[in-house]
Amino acid sequence: MKHEPRDYQSRALHSLYESVTTRPHINPVVSACVGSGKSMMIAWFCEAIINNYPHMKIVNLVHTKELIEQNYSKFKEIAPRIPSSIYSASIGQKSVSGKVVYAGIQSIWKHPHLARFDIAVIDEAHLISKQQATGMYRQYLDGLMENNPNLVIVGMTGTPYRMDGGSLVEGDERLFDELVCDIGIRELLDQSYLSPLVLPQMQIKTKFDTSSLKTSSNDFNQAALAEIMDDAFLIDQAVDEYMNLSQGRKCHLIFGTSIDHCYSLNKSFSRYIKCEVVHGGVGKKEREKLISSHKNSTLPMLINQGVLTTGYDCPQIDSIGMFRATKSVPLYIQIAGRGLRLSSLKSNCLWVDFTDTTERLGPVDMVEPPQMKIKGEGSAPVKQCWQCEQPVPASLMLCPFCGAEFDINLAPSHGIEASTSSILSEYKHPEWKKITGIYANSHKSRKSGNNTLKIDYECGIKTYSEWMAVDGNKGVSDRFAKFWDKSGGNLPFPESIEEAVNRIKEIKTSSVLIDNNGKYPKVRSFN
Repeated sequence: MKHEPRDYQSRALHSLYESVTTRPHINPVVSACVGSGKSMMIAWFCEAIINNYPHMKIVNLVHTKELIEQNYSKFKEIAPRIPSSIYSASIGQKSVSGKVVYAGIQSIWKHPHLARFDIAVIDEAHLISKQQATGMYRQYLDGLMENNPNLVIVGMTGTPYRMDGGSLVEGDERLFDELVCDIGIRELLDQSYLSPLVLPQMQIKTKFDTSSLKTSSNDFNQAALAEIMDDAFLIDQAVDEYMNLSQGRKCHLIFGTSIDHCYSLNKSFSRYIKCEVVHGGVGKKEREKLISSHKNSTLPMLINQGVLTTGYDCPQIDSIGMFRATKSVPLYIQIAGRGLRLSSLKSNCLWVDFTDTTERLGPVDMVEPPQMKIKGEGSAPVKQCWQCEQPVPASLMLCPFCGAEFDINLAPSHGIEASTSSILSEYKHPEWKKITGIYANSHKSRKSGNNTLKIDYECGIKTYSEWMAVDGNKGVSDRFAKFWDKSGGNLPFPESIEEAVNRIKEIKTSSVLIDNNGKYPKVRSFN
C-alpha cells in the first residue's frame, strides 16, 4: 500500500529536508507529538536523502527494541529498494551495511568507527542528557564526528525539552541548533488525528498530598514521593474510586511511583481486575509477554514504573490512572500521550489523576515549557514575553527585547489552587480578520536598547500588534524574514528597521490570523 504524507507531515519533511540540504552546519530538531507518525516521517526523510544523495549513509538511533522494529518496518514499507540494516543485540542482528541503518544506542554506542555516517537521526531526542561528553548518545556522536566532522545530527521528539531540564535548542551545552517544525497535540486533535482525553464525570475524592515535597533534578525526590504514595489505606481508597470511575473501560494503563508502590497497587487492583506489573527489573522475555498480552487485550491492566512512557504504542488504551506525581513537563506529556492514539476500539481515553499534577501543569495541549537555566544565574526561572514571545528571566518587569511591561500582580496560568484540572484546554480556534490598514514604526526597548519593528494590523475597530526584531536576536530575526517572504511578495528584503517602516505600506496582506487563547491575542499568520 502506497503511503502519502498528511499535510502536517509534508510541512515537517519540507522544513527538515531544506535545513539539512541547504544549511548542513545546523543540527535541526522536529517536535511532533504522539500519534503524528514520527516513524513514517523518519522513513520518508531517509528515502528522500538517499534518492537525491546516493553517496550518503544514515544511522537512526533509538533506545528500545520495540522502536527499532517499528521504525525499521515503516522504512521497509516506504523504501523497500533502498539497502537497509539493523544493528541491535536484542534483535540479534548487527549490521551497518545498509545505506540506512537502524541501531539501538545500547548496542552501538561503543562502536562509532564501524562505519562513516553523514546523518544521524535520533528518535526521542529529549532523552539525550544536557551534559557534554556524558551518556551513550553523546559519546557515540562524538566518535562519529571523529570520522566525519561534517556529520549532521537530526532530532525527532514529541517534547522538545530535555528530560533533565531545558529546551533542546538552548544553552551552551545544546546538541541541536534550531526547532524547524512543531506539530502539537491541539493541531492533531482539531484534525481528528488524535483521540481526546476526558475527565471522570464525578469529582475525584482521593488525593495524595505532595505539597511538602522538595524538588530533585527538576522533579520530586522520588524516594520521598514513594513514601507518601505507598500508603495502603489511601491506595485501597483510590483503587476503589478508580474502578468505579472507569466502569466500561477495557484497556487500562496505571503509572506508579516506585517498584514497591506498583506491587502495592497490583495487590489492591487484583481485587477487581486481572493486572500485572512491569518495570526495569522485569526480565526481557517476561516483559515482552506482558506487553503483548496488554496489546492483544488478554491483559486488561498494566501497572508500570518508568518503562511505558516514551514510545509505548498501544492505541486501544482507554483509561489512564495517575498514581505518580510529577513536575516534569516532558514526562507529563509522554504519560498523557499513551492515551491519545486513535483506535476503533474507543472514542476517547479517561484520565484519572489522584495527584496534583494536572492542576500544577495544566491542560496537556497548552502546557508551558519547563524552567530554563540562564548562564551565570543558576536555575533562575524563565517566562515568555506576552508581546514578542521571547524567553526572558522571570524576575524582569520589562522585556529586554521589545520593552513590554509585565504585570506584577499577574497570577500564574496554572496553579495548585486551580478550581478545575482539565487535561485538555477549552481551545478557541484562531480567527481570520480582514485588515483595513497596516502600519509600522521603530520601537526601542527601554531596558536593552534593542530596536524592534512594531507592526499594527487595523481590523475594523480593533488593532492587533506584534513586535519583531530585525537584528540582534537570531530567533526573532528569522521570524521577521518569514513574515517578509510571505507578505512582501517579490519586494527586496529591507536592510534596516527604518527601511521596513517606510516600505510596510507595500506589503500585500489582506487578512491576519488572530489567536485569542491566553491573556493577550497573538498574530499567527497572514493572507
